Amino acid sequence: MRILKFFFCALAATCMLACSSDDENEEGAQTPTDKTPKYIPLNIEVTENPFTDTAAAKTGKKKAPITFLSTLNTFNLYYMYENGLSEDEGEIPYSFNGDGYGNGNAWIATHTNGKWNVGSDGHLGWPQDATHIDLGDDVRVTWYAYANGNNNSNLRGMHTGDPYVNFTADELSTAQKDFLVSKCILTHKEYEKEYNSTIYFHFDHACSALRFNIKKADNVSTKQISVKELRLCNVKKTGRFYMNNYEWKNIEENATYTLLSQDNHPMTLTGEYRTIFAGTLNENPEEAYLFMIPQDVTPWDPTSKTLSSGAYLRMLLDIGGSEITGYVPFGGKFWQGYKHEVNINLGKNTLYDSDGTKIIKE
Repeated sequence: MRILKFFFCALAATCMLACSSDDENEEGAQTPTDKTPKYIPLNIEVTENPFTDTAAAKTGKKKAPITFLSTLNTFNLYYMYENGLSEDEGEIPYSFNGDGYGNGNAWIATHTNGKWNVGSDGHLGWPQDATHIDLGDDVRVTWYAYANGNNNSNLRGMHTGDPYVNFTADELSTAQKDFLVSKCILTHKEYEKEYNSTIYFHFDHACSALRFNIKKADNVSTKQISVKELRLCNVKKTGRFYMNNYEWKNIEENATYTLLSQDNHPMTLTGEYRTIFAGTLNENPEEAYLFMIPQDVTPWDPTSKTLSSGAYLRMLLDIGGSEITGYVPFGGKFWQGYKHEVNINLGKNTLYDSDGTKIIKE
């Protein structure tokens, strides 16, 4: 029996930091078939590289946990290889663990008792039809893995050789999960001879991670301002992630992300930046990132007199004892695998009502 070892390596996501100042011009939200397949059984072992944070000098809180080895319990696993069949004859030229209609059916790698396992009794693993013993030395098998994909989404498009995951970011930030992806391409001979019977998976972070911080601008320093609710509106939440080239496509459908909901215990603003937490003012530094599909976000233009012109932050505020709904333009370029600081410097020149009129005039 041949044993395969899988190693999980969490690829460090680089970070981008957007800075802000107290200058009035710097107010706002700033960013940066009929036969049963036969398989050689799998035995999985997992390791990881440490997650690197280039903004380590700044303390951080996450809306949802970035996934580390210690918190990863399962991931989806697929294989695909060319089988020599002719597409012109109506045959699917790729073999894969799927339903025969182009969709992959995930194998689940599960971490139990300190080990990673796929299937039981050796019935899941490297397909025998793709070993050098049966078909020669050049049958290249592509292994795809992802963790925390949502909507019970299987890998689609495998019959075309260009598989993708349908992904939707959860609008409730506390329910989100970090989306990890990886692939490895090997022949069975390479696996045995060159890689010491080991397949190395290096997982990448497929989303952008946003951390929101807020303060009062100097020009409203004497005002008592509290935040009861804060939502991010008109950014995209659905897309296809293509596993071969790690590319997002078909990004669409506007979302409204709830970043804060504290009606009974509102967040009182000061002249220093405080991180915005989801749901509660929990001080856990591992729970303050929002995961968003990478995208270019166009900010709302207050002069357009319509909220459909771009993205904005909608806030339910208490200003001097009066409850007010205010809007702050939000925009920027958010990169795959990057962490972004969004610093909201709330003042006279950045807080508007729905028709684009400044709320604080005195």
